[in-house]
Amino acid sequence: MKPAIIVHGGAWDIPAQEQEPHRQGTRRAVEAGWEVLAAGGSALDAAEAAIVAGSIPPLLIVMPDNGWLANTTTSGPNSYEGFVLNELIPHVEATYRARSEAAGRAVGGLSRGGYWSLMMAFRRPDLFRSIGAHSPALIDSFAGPAEDPSVTLSLIHI
Repeated sequence: MKPAIIVHGGAWDIPAQEQEPHRQGTRRAVEAGWEVLAAGGSALDAAEAAIVAGSIPPLLIVMPDNGWLANTTTSGPNSYEGFVLNELIPHVEATYRARSEAAGRAVGGLSRGGYWSLMMAFRRPDLFRSIGAHSPALIDSFAGPAEDPSVTLSLIHI
């Protein structure tokens, strides 16, 4: 199987004469990462290989353990969202040479992490440049009124 490159959004920021070099850089990064993953490496190994190859610039990847808090809360200061926004991001920025503006920050996740990525980025677009939600688990079992689709839909008057 060959990797597929799907790029959407953000292209309007790149002048036409610079778009092809950006596409080639993306292609090289995907190919370098794909080789590592195909050989059984991890996503972190793939990112490191792409950085070493010069395909992507150095970056920080923070992958917290979701655990109980992520799976049983929805929003607010005592939720996983509160932990990420109020504790994790400030800790990472105070500890590492991380950019503190939205242009230097992305959020992404798989399954329940994809849910959290969407919720945080939609609520706080001032904090994130991009979102990656892969197979987001849009589960409303623990949803409060702000997230529960049955409550939200009942508020819509057509």
